[in-house]
Amino acid sequence: MHIVLAWYFTRPSVDIIIPGAKRPEQVLSNKRAAEIALSEADVQLISNIFG
Repeated sequence: MHIVLAWYFTRPSVDIIIPGAKRPEQVLSNKRAAEIALSEADVQLISNIFG
């Protein structure tokens, strides 16, 4: 899940990301996605998967 959220952060067409969370722990877990630095190759690979 974190990798997908991190990938969304790289998308210029995405203005806002609202991941679902039912518990406070999930919010904190989702926040960790902002700490992931994807390489350009990672972004391209994930883009191809979702292509």
